[in-house]
Amino acid sequence: MGSFIDRQHSSRILKAQSIALTGNASSTPSTDFSQHTFQVRIASTLSGWFRVGDNQSDPTAVIGDLYVPANTIDYITVSPGQRAAFISTTTTTGYLSLVEMT
Repeated sequence: MGSFIDRQHSSRILKAQSIALTGNASSTPSTDFSQHTFQVRIASTLSGWFRVGDNQSDPTAVIGDLYVPANTIDYITVSPGQRAAFISTTTTTGYLSLVEMT
């Protein structure tokens, strides 16, 4: 009989995006999520605000959306075909890691 292995809860990685952030309160969008994406994992080197919306409306993040502190990880439930946007008010540049999960 095989031994039992206690595994961590996880999701399958579908696609990873490294989105360059220019700062200066400029909203930066992602690409459309794939047809199998139901969750995204986000982490940013800059603090800022994050928004998910339908790709038809091309979401624009604004100050007051979901606040994301720098160097933290969060998981967000999304729907296939949507896209996300991120904005930071800092004047430095950085990156948003957005990983599509199933």
